[in-house]
Amino acid sequence: PDLRTDTSLLDKFKKNIVLVCDNGGRSSAFANRLRKDGLERVFSLKGGLHAWQQENLPLTGDGKPGS
Repeated sequence: PDLRTDTSLLDKFKKNIVLVCDNGGRSSAFANRLRKDGLERVFSLKGGLHAWQQENLPLTGDGKPGS
């Protein structure tokens, strides 16, 4: 949730990072920042959660990280 996270703490080579926000604006901006910081496997859900729900795609979990 804190977009000021020290990106140097993230593994830059082995893990995918998927970012999602309500409309896609914040997650897209942060994805761009992470890419500038050297991460290559960063993805942002185009249109955000709102677009996902508009397509009647399923939601699972309780919204907490790792669920």
